[in-house]
Amino acid sequence: MSRHVVIWRHADAGDPAPGRDADFARPLSPAGRAQAAGVGRWLASRLPAPLRVLSSPAPRARQTAAALAPDPVIERLLEPDSSLDAYGRVLEQALVQSRDTIVLVGHQPFVGGLAGRLLGVGDIGLAVAKAGCWCFRSRGGGTWRLDVVMHPDFVEPIDR
Repeated sequence: MSRHVVIWRHADAGDPAPGRDADFARPLSPAGRAQAAGVGRWLASRLPAPLRVLSSPAPRARQTAAALAPDPVIERLLEPDSSLDAYGRVLEQALVQSRDTIVLVGHQPFVGGLAGRLLGVGDIGLAVAKAGCWCFRSRGGGTWRLDVVMHPDFVEPIDR
């Protein structure tokens, strides 16, 4: 059975608030709630169960993750001012602990950096849209194949 990993950036939470505490506490905007719901439905219809959903403790990430799993595992190392190495450690630990499909919900630039590592291009900071997700499948030997990059506008139609 193939291993699956999804790197999912939190949905829209409006503009950053001044100050670390205020910024950390930002919830999803109405548009972000719709993005998270749409991408969550899309992922739920395609990912092999069971799922292990790991989320940053920031409300915007927890709310995004909850669109896929009502009780995501809150992982402090995924907070907004963490590091790419911390994100990598969280993923490595999750892969060792579980054979489940791993969904990691976090923040830029770390989700983009982690996607770059899985692609084998190093720590390059790849762009990940708000509520965007990168879905990978194990090729064995610690290498990964990118199955799809999904932008939330392609999951739910946008008003034109």
